[in-house]
Amino acid sequence: MAGAWYRGRPCFQTLQEFIALCMNFNRVISRVAASMSMNPKEVTAFGKSPQTVKARALLCYWAHRKLGMTATEIAGRLKITQPAASRLSKQGEQIEKEVRFSLIGK
Repeated sequence: MAGAWYRGRPCFQTLQEFIALCMNFNRVISRVAASMSMNPKEVTAFGKSPQTVKARALLCYWAHRKLGMTATEIAGRLKITQPAASRLSKQGEQIEKEVRFSLIGK
């Protein structure tokens, strides 16, 4: 049962519930930076260098699909437009599949 406790630990029905509770936007930024061997400030930096664009795309995808944030919320945090956040989220999905990055795990 969601929200229930088992042996002093919370139980979750889905990985999505676990991620939403345990992760926040700043932790996702740190995870993207670690996955791509970057500094967290580089992930959110302005610019169009290929690595920064890929990092932002992965960040948008994980924040949108894994954390459940809206594209508008993500856009506000990254100071980009909502359509740009939506496009980056779609690109991030491809990047995750191609490179096999994971929000949780190694």
